[in-house]
Parts: sequence; C-alpha cells; structure tokens
Amino acid sequence: MSIGKPKNDPIDLNGLMNEIENDHRITVESDAVDKRIEELRAAQKDLRQATKALEKATMTLNEAIAALKFATDNSANIVGINKAIVNAQENTEYKVSIAQEDMELLMKNSQAVLATDEIVMKQYFEKQAQAMEAHERRISSILSRNQGFWVSDFWAKVFCWVILSCSLLTLIAYHLKTRL
Repeated sequence: MSIGKPKNDPIDLNGLMNEIENDHRITVESDAVDKRIEELRAAQKDLRQATKALEKATMTLNEAIAALKFATDNSANIVGINKAIVNAQENTEYKVSIAQEDMELLMKNSQAVLATDEIVMKQYFEKQAQAMEAHERRISSILSRNQGFWVSDFWAKVFCWVILSCSLLTLIAYHLKTRL
C-alpha cells in the first residue's frame, strides 16, 4: 500500500443519484401499475356480477315469454268457451205460464192483504186522532189555568238572540272593567 493513496475508490455521486432516481421512478411506476391492476380486477369483478345479473334476467325473460305464450293459448280456449256459453244462452227458450187457478189465488191473497191493511190503517188513524184530542185537551187545560205560555218560533229566536247579545255585552264590560 502506498502512503498517498486512499484506501477507498472514489464514489461516483452522479451515478448514485441517477440510480436512486431510477429506483424511485420504478417504484412510482410499479405503484401506478399495481393500482391500475387493482382497478382492472375490480372492474372485472363488476363485469362478472353484471354478467350473472344479465343471465338471471335473461332466464326470467324466457320464463315470462313462456308464461305469456301459455296464457295466449289459454285465452283462445276461454274465448271459445265464452262464445259457446253465450250461444247457449241466446238459443235457449224459456216457456213460462201461469195457470188460472194460480191467478185466482193471487187475486184472493192480494184482496185479503188489502183488507187487512185497510183495517190496520183505520186503527192507526183512530189512535192518532185520540192522541191529538188528548194533547189538545191538555194544552187547553194548561192555558185555561193560566199556566205556562206559548211563543211562536220567530219570537223564540228573537228572544234567544237578545239574551245571547246581552250576556256577551255583560261579559265584555266585566272583562274591560277588571282589566283596568
């Protein structure tokens, strides 16, 4: 070993700085690539889910189409059955007759009901007339003894309005007086 030479070789700083920059750039780019790969994996997962949903929707649509075809076939049968029913109803003739004996029995029963109704109505009118006479006698006895009074509908309304307005005026005056 010589005395004037250093033990270590000289360090190339520029080369080291370039190498560090390259390592940093590689790290940043690899992080970006990793992030992009994760995004692509998430998109692939979403695409698979969408594909499964689409397959399920397609199966449901096929089932609905089959049900619609079945319903269409059955509706044709229903229309035919309904036409047959309508034709049967239109072509069926009903023959109705009332025998003379039944007619006489109906007339006899109607007259009996009318006679009974007439008797019941006479009794009702008699009871009403008796009730009216009793009421008139009671009113005339009350009036003859000078007990009670009679006021027409118009004067009763006027009296009520006068009493109501006087009461309200009294309350307002009392309220104003106690307030001061």
